Amino acid sequence: MAKTHSSARWFDVDPNGLRDILARKGHGFIVHELVQNAWDADGVKTVGVTIRDDKGMLELTIADDALAGVEDLSDLYTLFAPSKKKHNVKKRGRFNMGEKLAISCANSATISSTKGTIYFRPNGRREYNGERKLDIGTQVTLRFIGVEKLRDELVTAARQMIPPVPTTLILDGRDELLSTPTYKTTVTGVQLPTEYASEDGRLHPTIRKTEVLVYEHGNELPLLYEMGVPVCETNLPWHVDVFQKIPLTLDRTSVTRPFLRRLGVVLLNNLYQLLTTEAAATEPWVREAASDKDCTGMATRHLMRVRFGDKAVAFDPSDPEANMRAVSEGYTVVHGGSMSKGEWTNVRTAEAIKPAGQVTPTHFATAAPGEGGKVLDELTLDQLSPDERALASYLTWLTGQLVGPITIRYFRDRGWDTTAGCGSDRVLVVNLARFNWQKSHEIHWVVLHELAHIRESNHLSDEYHKEICRLGARLADVAVGNPEIVGLWLHPGAPDQAAALRRDDD
Repeated sequence: MAKTHSSARWFDVDPNGLRDILARKGHGFIVHELVQNAWDADGVKTVGVTIRDDKGMLELTIADDALAGVEDLSDLYTLFAPSKKKHNVKKRGRFNMGEKLAISCANSATISSTKGTIYFRPNGRREYNGERKLDIGTQVTLRFIGVEKLRDELVTAARQMIPPVPTTLILDGRDELLSTPTYKTTVTGVQLPTEYASEDGRLHPTIRKTEVLVYEHGNELPLLYEMGVPVCETNLPWHVDVFQKIPLTLDRTSVTRPFLRRLGVVLLNNLYQLLTTEAAATEPWVREAASDKDCTGMATRHLMRVRFGDKAVAFDPSDPEANMRAVSEGYTVVHGGSMSKGEWTNVRTAEAIKPAGQVTPTHFATAAPGEGGKVLDELTLDQLSPDERALASYLTWLTGQLVGPITIRYFRDRGWDTTAGCGSDRVLVVNLARFNWQKSHEIHWVVLHELAHIRESNHLSDEYHKEICRLGARLADVAVGNPEIVGLWLHPGAPDQAAALRRDDD
């Protein structure tokens, strides 16, 4: 007859096996779990963390002064019981497992509170003493086989925490008040993902307003915190403490990727002015946040100034010469591969970088409707003022002396940011609204610049350089041979200037 065995429990837990599994991720979580429970206690004012050597054992004690103590002592040894804190996004607990996992790592444990004391003996037994009570608060004492590595892990874990209430670390009788890292700023009223428990006890994702505290990380690796408790390392340039529940894995060692992305966007939108170098503005987290649809225009424009300077244009394939003209005028031409699709979308929306064809255009918008560009009305000589007609007469004579007969067309549009333009078609376009011919250098500078484009369109080419030099030498010859004509336009404002401007075209 087969032997049968019955048990009141479905599962048995091997403490030694569980202890080995937890040891693989380090023992720092023990301090974090127990201290966070103390911080979450209603009405707590102070918390103490004591680490000491005791006859070859290492003893860790966490004590708080919350008036009520532990509400239900069975929570200390019942796995997967509903957590009383998971309904509150401002408290850290949610799985009701942390203290039990911490206890399982110890060789023995004693927990005393206002309802009594529970002993977890080295032989695996659990005992309850209802007579041994504390007046206020809770004290948790864990004993481990003492090794130096374990001690270092516990001490480091304690010092990593950012205490919302005064917390003292006592090492072999010497105490220190846990301090916060160097505070930098607080971001308030930001929307971040969190979790809440519904009536059926399940955790549900939601979005809620909260605040985020930012600290310098000094020589430490930057960490993400949940209300003072370290969660994981990040690639952010600061320690960041979120003051509500954040979406965590069961072992509390990582957060979801969407949460980290959303946090990066929140930080960039609020702290972009702290990013003042190109290296800071191109860190991976910044690039990812800058490509998000929720990245603000102000943040985008700031990043573009830091990365590419105050004079930057986007490469414009519809106007290749405009790109070269931009370079010649000191602009940085930003090519498509410099940024992701999302970044470019935000750049265009914020008008942070305009296409070269809009900033240094070489195609002139004078076409008839349907042929592209803004339609401008060409001016006849009769529509010019007397001074402008004198200018037109001089330009016709001067260009004829320099390159022979060409066509000159006149327009007037302040909204058109082109002064003049010319190309191989030998048509010189002049925007009188932008052409400041009353400055002596303006006339000849613009004429030489544009006439050189009859032979070469590329500002950066050697041919263009040679042609503009040739034209400059030719202008010198013309000026020496015709001082009575050119001289009037080299010194505008002379007493007889007005009369000279109004002379007949001949």
